[in-house]
Amino acid sequence: MRIAATLHAAATLGALAVASYLLGLPLLRERARRGDFLWGHYGWHELWIGVPALVVALVLTALWLVPRARRLRAAARALLATVATLIAVAGFDLVFALVVRGALHPDYWLDLGHITRADNLPDQELGFVRKPHATWRGLVPGTDRIVEYAADENGFRNPPGRVSAEIAFVGDSYTEAAQIERERIFAELVGQRLGKSIVNLGRGAYGPQQEAIVIGRYALPGKPKLVVWQLFDGNDLRDAEQFASWSLGERAEVPLAERYFANSLFHPLIDATRRERRGEFATLRFDDGHLERLAVRYRWQPHQSSERPTGLRATERALREGVAKCAAADVDVVIVFMPIATRILRERLDFLRQEDAASYAPPDDGGIDDFAAALHALCKEMEVPLIDLTPVFLRAVQERADGIYIPRDEHLDLRGHELVADTICSWITSRG
Repeated sequence: MRIAATLHAAATLGALAVASYLLGLPLLRERARRGDFLWGHYGWHELWIGVPALVVALVLTALWLVPRARRLRAAARALLATVATLIAVAGFDLVFALVVRGALHPDYWLDLGHITRADNLPDQELGFVRKPHATWRGLVPGTDRIVEYAADENGFRNPPGRVSAEIAFVGDSYTEAAQIERERIFAELVGQRLGKSIVNLGRGAYGPQQEAIVIGRYALPGKPKLVVWQLFDGNDLRDAEQFASWSLGERAEVPLAERYFANSLFHPLIDATRRERRGEFATLRFDDGHLERLAVRYRWQPHQSSERPTGLRATERALREGVAKCAAADVDVVIVFMPIATRILRERLDFLRQEDAASYAPPDDGGIDDFAAALHALCKEMEVPLIDLTPVFLRAVQERADGIYIPRDEHLDLRGHELVADTICSWITSRG
């Protein structure tokens, strides 16, 4: 019995030591120095080993309350049940992540952190597509709004069966607008105000080449009279570079362990505590005097065209291709340019460090090689109308700063969608 008690004590202390080292020590180090989860304190290996060690330690500690005569048998049963449960849970999670979610096989697009296997499928032409009838429900960061997302049979944010329409909207996450109730996004507002049928073919993480493909595959078969093609200042040229590299067969395989963790059943629970990775926080000043933190993700790049020549060339080819498809089908097209939050709000932003201000919201030096300038020149050459929302948003922010962008997200907020819808409706109405 004395040997059993000694072993029990040693096992208890050992499990407590492992759990304390993996779960306690990270709390004492500089926050976000190494970890990604629980607000920057922990990494995956600490949680995956530390939590089971803590469970074992708690079970062994609780067994000290059992009478000594029954402790050995109780310990054996408790440890067997605990270990069996942990193995079963881990085994089920492995099968779910690697087999059900398909993480066993690498995929260039589905292994990106913002394109989940839960809601998307691989596609040879587009890279990935949203699953038909995909649904989710979530809290919009920095707000008290809970938004429900529902996709149609083609994986776009429309009611089922909405295929043909007078106006087809094509773009990225700003058109898809998963952060806003569907009835209040600018595509839907345009249809409501003009009394016209619309189809929303926006999809987050798509770049110009993918959007050109969407026009041919999904928009034109619905025989629209107008295609509204939205482009974004923040990452379209980067996305164009990425898609061009993928099209040439370039791949960067994500390690199996990372693919497993990203698709684990426990990932959504822990990912809710992931530390912010969107640059340095800035403070947004409102007219009523209150301040709000802005999670900066995108830099305004006044010389982006010269800094990303490969992306610009790929974007130009995609625009020409998409416009040519529309012309061949006798469909009008208008390009809508979406500026980033730091470009619009920079006069109201206070950064903690001057170098962050210079990086994320540099002053306008009069250069003419930003993405907007390149787009103006290209649209003029192609004789395609362009709606540049930059002056619209700059005028609006002079009136008041709230409601244009979601501060913790940088996508359009409710007022932003209203402004876009007003501008597009005015343009369409002016055409007669």
